[in-house]
Amino acid sequence: MPFYAMYYFSMTNAKKEVLGFSFPCRLLGGIVSAALLGYMGNRFGCRIVFRLTALFALASPALALIYPYTALPARYMFFVIFFFIGFTINGTTIGYSSYLLDISPTENRPAYVGFMNTMVAPLLLSPVLGGFLIETLSYKLLFFVTFLMVLGGFFYAGRLKNYRIEEIDDVHA
Repeated sequence: MPFYAMYYFSMTNAKKEVLGFSFPCRLLGGIVSAALLGYMGNRFGCRIVFRLTALFALASPALALIYPYTALPARYMFFVIFFFIGFTINGTTIGYSSYLLDISPTENRPAYVGFMNTMVAPLLLSPVLGGFLIETLSYKLLFFVTFLMVLGGFFYAGRLKNYRIEEIDDVHA
């Protein structure tokens, strides 16, 4: 997320105060995500949550890449990007948490949660890699690599099994 703000300021002469407006956009994206994806997950299972989240996650780097070629004022484009970021952050949390609860046996859930949190730890280094890509190459390459990785995640999410879908179908029948 900080790379989008840095990119915005590198592309414009905007005052730093404008960044303050991005956080309400991010919060609004999170609220919309919680309402929409909570319903969709309960109704159709976690796979749809992952796929919708991936679509919104694809939008952020895509918009950053096309921004220089649009007539839309920069601040509005980046407010939309921050909305998508908020949607993505909440969607990811909803999806992973729900899927983990679906696949883990009740008696082993604490171990599964601990394992998931441990496996996420290496992602804490991703800002370092992102900074390296920007410093040595460009923002555009970072956003393009991000887009490709999320696109791969979108297709992979389509292969996930909906573990609760049978239970969900029984409830809605």
